Amino acid sequence: MTNNVPARRSTQRPARKPREPAIAQEGSFYKAGGREVPDARKVQRESNEKNIPYEILHTKQTKEYAEVIVRAYAPNGQYIDDVVHHDFDTIGQLKALEMLKKQVAGDPIYLDNEEIIVFEDLGKPFDEKGRPLLTGQGYLKLLTEMARFRNFSIRDAVTKAARRAQLKVLNKEWRNEGEIKAEQDEIDTVNQIISEEQSKQGPKKAREQVGKRTPRKQPKESEDDKTVDAEYKVKEKPEKPETLDMTGVDLDELKGINKNLDKWIKTCMDQDKPKTEKQVCAWCEDLLDDKKLTLDEFKQVRKALGHDVK
Repeated sequence: MTNNVPARRSTQRPARKPREPAIAQEGSFYKAGGREVPDARKVQRESNEKNIPYEILHTKQTKEYAEVIVRAYAPNGQYIDDVVHHDFDTIGQLKALEMLKKQVAGDPIYLDNEEIIVFEDLGKPFDEKGRPLLTGQGYLKLLTEMARFRNFSIRDAVTKAARRAQLKVLNKEWRNEGEIKAEQDEIDTVNQIISEEQSKQGPKKAREQVGKRTPRKQPKESEDDKTVDAEYKVKEKPEKPETLDMTGVDLDELKGINKNLDKWIKTCMDQDKPKTEKQVCAWCEDLLDDKKLTLDEFKQVRKALGHDVK
């Protein structure tokens, strides 16, 4: 007699196929923020070619964090520092969020090559204090991930800090071939415009026209700006008389108005050189420009010369 025993369904989930990532010996690029950036191996290779070494200045790891400071040196001796600080609580939250995104999207999550369920309830993945509500396998997965990260946190921080410091010293943005070609096309276009302008106007004038900025319009002077005390107007020339007598002036009548003018009068009288009204007014204007004579004093001079002063 044959016993027909129903076959049991295996509770073991299908094992994940082992990954065989191809390691790029010379480094590669990866997507970050919508653009391609070089990985640490790529940056290190470029730094070796450009002679940009780095030095580890500081490393520290506690139960709460790991921190590294790295300094990269340029060939001329200048250097740039970079700091990487790994907060383990924050890293744990990020790893939990990554697993939540995968579970919501229906992507498989593995532990020891077996697919597992990480969150008990996708409707309430965290408690009131922000702690993830995980299954037993989910907690084991998170603890395993964090134990591995803690074990290599210093090495990871050094790699990241060295990469960023060396990139700063290299002083350039990593660009793909399309970006480089676009930049070169722009340079070629500008050079072509210059060449065409040179053929039409000559080389000097062409260089002045290409990239020439439009001058800004000067703001109009308001009426309030004009009502400044006349005594503090530096470069504003007083109104000159319509006609100036070219005959000699009695300089004695101008004494006592201004001490600087008196010095000039004394010099003229010592040299026995007569001065005309035009010469007197010109000298007063110079004194006015140098703030050695006020506008009121100049009016007194003109009045003494017989001019009609308002």
